[in-house]
Amino acid sequence: MVRLWRWHALEETEHKAVAFDVYNQVCGSRKLLRRAMIMGTFFFVLDTTRGLAHMLKQDGLLWNWRVWRDGIQWMWGKEGVFRPLISTYRDFFKPNFHPWEHNNLELLYQTRSEFDAPTQSQAA
Repeated sequence: MVRLWRWHALEETEHKAVAFDVYNQVCGSRKLLRRAMIMGTFFFVLDTTRGLAHMLKQDGLLWNWRVWRDGIQWMWGKEGVFRPLISTYRDFFKPNFHPWEHNNLELLYQTRSEFDAPTQSQAA
């Protein structure tokens, strides 16, 4: 599954600007685009939190405050996974933002090389 998700992330990164560019050619409303991002973010957080609460309830951990504290720390704490994404997220709302403003081609090429090399099962 790790290999599949890495491949998917690679594919998304390779064409991260395609839909953005098409949208700008067809419609181009930054106001509508920003509103969609805000709504998408809201519903993503809402649905993810609902799913998390459901799983915690199934495991009998819904009211375990240590689990919630540790989870919030893991997500938003000083070393949290979301904290480095805040500035990138805010960049989206800049007037002249474009996805390739965040140039990650080096990471893209590095990750792509993982899939260009034969796997152990292919080599055997």
